[in-house]
Amino acid sequence: MLPYNHLLPHIRRFASIAALAILLVAMGASLAFSAVLPAPQEAQALHLRANIIAKDAQIKFGDVFSDAGPLANEVLTRAPAPGRKLSLDPGWLSRQVAAHGFTWTNASNLLRVTVARDGRQISKQKIRTLIADRLEMQGDGARYDVAISAGLADFYAPAEINGEPQIVDLDFSPQTGIFNARILPFAGAAPRSIKGRAFAMAEVPVLRVPRAAGDAINAEDVHWISVRLNRVRPGMLREVADITGRVARRTLRANQPLRASDVKRQALIKKGEIITVLYQIPGLKLSARGRALSEGAMGDSLRVVNLQSKRTIDVLVSGPGRAVAANSPTLGG
Repeated sequence: MLPYNHLLPHIRRFASIAALAILLVAMGASLAFSAVLPAPQEAQALHLRANIIAKDAQIKFGDVFSDAGPLANEVLTRAPAPGRKLSLDPGWLSRQVAAHGFTWTNASNLLRVTVARDGRQISKQKIRTLIADRLEMQGDGARYDVAISAGLADFYAPAEINGEPQIVDLDFSPQTGIFNARILPFAGAAPRSIKGRAFAMAEVPVLRVPRAAGDAINAEDVHWISVRLNRVRPGMLREVADITGRVARRTLRANQPLRASDVKRQALIKKGEIITVLYQIPGLKLSARGRALSEGAMGDSLRVVNLQSKRTIDVLVSGPGRAVAANSPTLGG
């Protein structure tokens, strides 16, 4: 029997051989197991939309990425107000994508990703009309021209919400025309404050088309427009009858209020025209020929030279080419 000291080298050699055999068996098993398992899948890459628009109050992955797939309806963050824009940090966006098991690479080195909120613009004219209609109902039926001074920048409603804006309250001073209103842009929105001034309106007759000097003005040439009452000046014609049947004294523009000095009654007698002058006294009617020294319309007083006596007399125009002697006992002189 060998001493223990002689056996120790043999024991160590045997242990090394056994350990090496176990390691080779483990490596073989590991390689075999690896061959059986499927290779790990790479995370799906997402692609940014060219035009990013949020359709409602939440920005979803499908709004930002064209191929979001199962992530399409997942909320990414809150959307901006209707009609406004929001900038997203590309690094933050990449981390949000990765947290959901996808990947997005900022290949274009964007400094920001801009998202616009879809919205329906509420025009300034719509708000002006809304306030003008309320003032008309509150007052004596007078129409107003509304000028808005503040509070109407970027007035939008969500595209998905129907309905018209509503007035919550309206404070108006008839003396100054100044108003303060609160408008509800759409159901569920916070009221918006609007300030401005309302001007009472007046209806005045004007020409539909321009007229040159001497042109006759007929009823079909005239229509009505609204002007601010504080722009109606003394002498401005307010009735159609003040314009029709007259002629333009000068070139007149369309849709401009007219003054009495812009028109004149249509001349029935022209300057230098030979006319018939009638002289009447009870039981006697005489006529003579005369030359008009000026033009005249119906009822105008003008001077006429009697062609027979060469004397000048006063007459009143009674029709085309006709006049009646005024304050003259005779025609012949």
